[in-house]
Amino acid sequence: MTKRQAERLQWSSTEAHRELCYLKGRSDDECQNYVRVFGRQGPDRFLVCGTNAYKPLCRQFTIKVSL
Repeated sequence: MTKRQAERLQWSSTEAHRELCYLKGRSDDECQNYVRVFGRQGPDRFLVCGTNAYKPLCRQFTIKVSL
């Protein structure tokens, strides 16, 4: 039996984006980065889009599996 450790990726908005969001009158909860789109682009590639403190941003991730 193979044991896999849980992996976690943290993707936060930059301080500058959060500050701009606060200046627009948004709350701390609203000025975070929440994932809105998560799509598979291949066997090991994913497209992820987040709110990014009201400045939407997408990124591509590649997952490398090691046994």
